[in-house]
Amino acid sequence: MYPRINASPCKKAIKTLLVLLIVLFMYSSASAQHVSDALTYGGGGNGDPDPNGWGITASGGYDATTGSTRSTYGGAPTFSLGLIKNLNDFTFNATIGYVSYKPKMDTAFIYVDNATVGYIHYNNLSSLEIYVGAAYNVQIADEAKLYFGLNIGSYYNDFEYDANTIAGEFANNSSGQTEYIGPKIGVNLILSNHFAFGIEGRYNVEFGSSKSSVDTGGYGYSISSIKTFTASGALTYYF
Repeated sequence: MYPRINASPCKKAIKTLLVLLIVLFMYSSASAQHVSDALTYGGGGNGDPDPNGWGITASGGYDATTGSTRSTYGGAPTFSLGLIKNLNDFTFNATIGYVSYKPKMDTAFIYVDNATVGYIHYNNLSSLEIYVGAAYNVQIADEAKLYFGLNIGSYYNDFEYDANTIAGEFANNSSGQTEYIGPKIGVNLILSNHFAFGIEGRYNVEFGSSKSSVDTGGYGYSISSIKTFTASGALTYYF
């Protein structure tokens, strides 16, 4: 049902990603070639471009919950920002994203022997997503690429609930890390010398153990995985 996750320092993860992006940007400024060469997205296309380009991509879409997660949480908008590197027929990405799922039922009553003994009130499950990925590109038109690949990384989740029972009032604020893997498939369309638009579908799986950070009198919930499907559009600027 509702997750409780191992405590983990989210700020450390953000700093690590920022350092990685800065290092990649400095490297690209020193060694990568500019202009429309990057738009080959793995080679081919018009002219004689350099297949080793860099880009910055901004994505927005919708996360639909699946499996057992669907009975607990509804879908939610999702957003991400990433740095990509084209290398011949492959594209690599370092990405940071965010999504916040709203529970379908924010209040659940607790029954003992058919009598109500209290309730639990749930807030959103919010996730900061940090991951890297790789994709293989297949030319399907002069200015279009089909790609498929895989993302791996971590989700840093925040989840709160409070319980009011005949035994007293309890509150829990759990924040922590789950591992993440996400196979993906999409199409990238070249719009101009520096811009492209992509459409992507991705299946996301979070997994890992959970442990409450606060004693809640035995009214906590945990899950071993969260599964969602993401459909998104992305605008990429190549430099």
